[in-house]
Amino acid sequence: MEVTNGIWRSDRFQITPLRADKNHHIVTWVANRSRGKRSSLVRMKASFARMLVGGTFATSSVIGVSAASATTSTHTTLARCAAAWVSQSHSPINLTFWQGMPKGPVSGLGNSGALDALVQAFNVAYAGKINVTDVNQPGGYTGTWDSYTNAIGAHSGVPNVMLFDQNNAQTAYDTKTILPVSTCISANHFSTTKFLTKVLGAYKSGTKIFGMPFSVSTPVMYFNKQALFQAHIIGAPRTMTQLVVDQKLLQKTSWKKNGVKTYYTNGVSIKYDPWEVTSWLGLNDHSVVNNSNGHIKQATSMSITTPDTKSYLTFLQLISKNANGANVYNPSAATFAQAYGNLLDVANGVSGITFDTTAAINQIQSSVGLDPSASFGVAPLPLLTTALHGSMPPSGNGLFINSSGSSNVQQAASWIFIQYLTSVAALVKWDKATGYLPIRTDEVTPWKASLSAKQRAWYSVGYTALTTGKVDTSTEGPLLGPYIQVNNDIESALQSLLTPSFSTSAANALFIATTNANSDIHSY
Repeated sequence: MEVTNGIWRSDRFQITPLRADKNHHIVTWVANRSRGKRSSLVRMKASFARMLVGGTFATSSVIGVSAASATTSTHTTLARCAAAWVSQSHSPINLTFWQGMPKGPVSGLGNSGALDALVQAFNVAYAGKINVTDVNQPGGYTGTWDSYTNAIGAHSGVPNVMLFDQNNAQTAYDTKTILPVSTCISANHFSTTKFLTKVLGAYKSGTKIFGMPFSVSTPVMYFNKQALFQAHIIGAPRTMTQLVVDQKLLQKTSWKKNGVKTYYTNGVSIKYDPWEVTSWLGLNDHSVVNNSNGHIKQATSMSITTPDTKSYLTFLQLISKNANGANVYNPSAATFAQAYGNLLDVANGVSGITFDTTAAINQIQSSVGLDPSASFGVAPLPLLTTALHGSMPPSGNGLFINSSGSSNVQQAASWIFIQYLTSVAALVKWDKATGYLPIRTDEVTPWKASLSAKQRAWYSVGYTALTTGKVDTSTEGPLLGPYIQVNNDIESALQSLLTPSFSTSAANALFIATTNANSDIHSY
């Protein structure tokens, strides 16, 4: 007779861990291996079971109980992910953490270095109890996701904790290898009241929360203050109509670069970025997909074809046409010059205005070789009108627990690690170092105190946009299984809309994106 993972086994019988029925009798299944199925249900009185588990009773014909089995059976009474799993472990618990944060294409260790510093601080705090190995996966979020799917497919080298793009939440759960963090929240009576409802809701389907939010960012408008001043533009544009007018003013404005007269030739630079489109949908209180943006059950179709979306795409195409397509960049490009070309245009005086993530702020601040006269300002994304109907959806990344390759002890330790990373102290350090925004209300005051006056002015724009307006499923962002494929469908349609020869209309681009996306959703 042997005990493995809390299950008693012999050559003839297998007995699962004990549990109590409504009459307080201990119930366990006895499986007859020779017949390959459950053959009988054994009910034992609680007093009998206590003698059995305590080692005061044994029968040679069925089972012998050792101290090891007593410990195992005690463990089986613990809720999954409960902290007691860790407290009962007598040896250090080793965890592997995968993340794909950038290492800093301009300077320093970048966001990956800031995250690794938090991991090392955790290891010091939990020395001798839990140790986390931080592995930066090449290829960013996409590379991390690809590495994970390859690992679970090979049943080898699977990490315990992963940092995934928020938009991979549904896809991750659908692999059936993820322990929803709501299980850990319940098991440990963890309060989520301090977390922003909208940010937590981004990972929620029904009553399940798939991952724990860690970072959140929003797209904002960046502008060169000197450029707007020289073009006699008072303040950043608040509407798309004003943006187009300001673009033409900037294109006519000259300035001196190394003593040579030059112009803001592009006026405004943009990316064919699906994120901005889905953000505008949230700002207008429209869902990206059906079934309450995928938050009540799996989404089955796209819902981006709205008059508002058509208007935004028409304005974006006009902005591209005004610069003959020279002002459009690829958000998925591997090279820094393409991925951040729109920001470089503003920094180098080719344009005066662009849109990008708040998480790019520190990249801008740490950049070298840029025109020293470029003084960045930050403003909200322009709307169709000055009226706000919805609110800015969150976007960022979350922490997920692997269940397929992690023991109960490791899953509980993973939750402790996640609690540490999402504590106020850790998040203040993380957000200051990266440009991400607070996800907890009790983080805001120490976060602001840690920033310089310029940083507070910049970051507050994104945080105000995130926390102003409605909180509903439309503003929580989409929860969608084939998000990567759908994102690529929208990106391809935008590329055809915004780059020469401008043969695709906004209505046709939406039709193409929706048709291809629905096909991918149905295939999924």
